Amino acid sequence: MLLSALLMMSQSPQWLTYQGDAEQAPGLGQRVVFVAGDEEYRSEESLPLLARTMNALGFECVVLFSQNKLTGEIDPDESTYLPGLHLIDDADLLVLQLRFRELVDTDMKH
Repeated sequence: MLLSALLMMSQSPQWLTYQGDAEQAPGLGQRVVFVAGDEEYRSEESLPLLARTMNALGFECVVLFSQNKLTGEIDPDESTYLPGLHLIDDADLLVLQLRFRELVDTDMKH
């Protein structure tokens, strides 16, 4: 049930998006991108909670996850595939919780 609620809020099944409220202060239409990619500290669990809290303050929040490239499932042990990094380009704030990632050069340019 939680998974279906999360997917309903996403524009893409590869990342989680909480739409912001352009009239809610202090967010006022600002975008925050959270990047979860570690196998030790469970960022795939904690960053969506933080994003939801920030969303209540009016921020648009996007959470990106390390994923299994073949299945698309969230996989904290996957160090090379983190889809959606292009969304960083439009972020007003970036929150990273990463550890030992080996991303390709094209992803690192964001």
